[in-house]
Amino acid sequence: MTRSTVKALADDASEEPQRSLIVNLNGYKGATGLFLLHPSFGSVHCYKAVAMALRGEMPVYGIICRALIEPQSQVPSWSEMVREYAEQILDTQPEGPCFLGGWSLGGNLALEVAEYLEARGRTVAFVGAIDAPPPMHVSAFWDRDRTMVEEVVAAGSDDDKRIELLTVMFGESAEAIEQAWQDIKHSDRPAEQRWKKFAEWAELHLGQAFISLCDELAQGGELEVSWALKRVLDERLQDADYKPLLAPISCWWAARSKSEMDRQVIQSALEKGTGQRLNASLVIDSTHDRIVDNPEFVESFARLLKEARH
Repeated sequence: MTRSTVKALADDASEEPQRSLIVNLNGYKGATGLFLLHPSFGSVHCYKAVAMALRGEMPVYGIICRALIEPQSQVPSWSEMVREYAEQILDTQPEGPCFLGGWSLGGNLALEVAEYLEARGRTVAFVGAIDAPPPMHVSAFWDRDRTMVEEVVAAGSDDDKRIELLTVMFGESAEAIEQAWQDIKHSDRPAEQRWKKFAEWAELHLGQAFISLCDELAQGGELEVSWALKRVLDERLQDADYKPLLAPISCWWAARSKSEMDRQVIQSALEKGTGQRLNASLVIDSTHDRIVDNPEFVESFARLLKEARH
């Protein structure tokens, strides 16, 4: 991810691993870029739709979790992630206004990175939080359904892990994958036969791309690494907070994942904690997992970012 061309791989082959966590997602070269913070899977490929929408206007950088590219590294504490990501932004863009965003947990990171940058005298001209959850102390949100919180923290079965990763990998088929799995999961089929039945469905509907992944998914490996990283990053949310900001904040909400009451609770806590009324609050007809590449979201995100730049 950090070496996106064959030449970059060849040039770096004999060097020590680079420290940068910043990936240029659209190849655009320019002085001022958009920095998108990783969600809880630690990667930034989810931002490709936004990056491509802006490919003729500005660089779009993803900031990935260090533990994803350095498996021997522990996931940093929340405050250390905020500090390191902000410092890497300062190194990449030493001057000019900063534009930040993030989906899910990445939205929480973007808000606190913005506060860190402002405390060091930098202007943050845009913060986009995309269906981001509130900090854990916002009990009006988290306490309304304790079962939901426990499900977020719980590891889940190996089959459930595989299905969640597949909905990310095959975004255009996410709803079909989830529906097929639920049908199989709630059938009278024995648990040990469910994955085999789903694999038969997936080979037919997802084709060779799924077949190539099948052995790896069944054996764990990368699956376990990715899921372990997600669990730890989800737990780091306990240390997140809303802090005073000068930067304008825009939010996007997934209508099929957060109710109107959820949105009101989060927005109220966000405005109180940051001392800012939201610049924009847009509801997109999507699920949490699919909002980040939803065309309506991408268009509105690019539009508000353009307004912030001019």
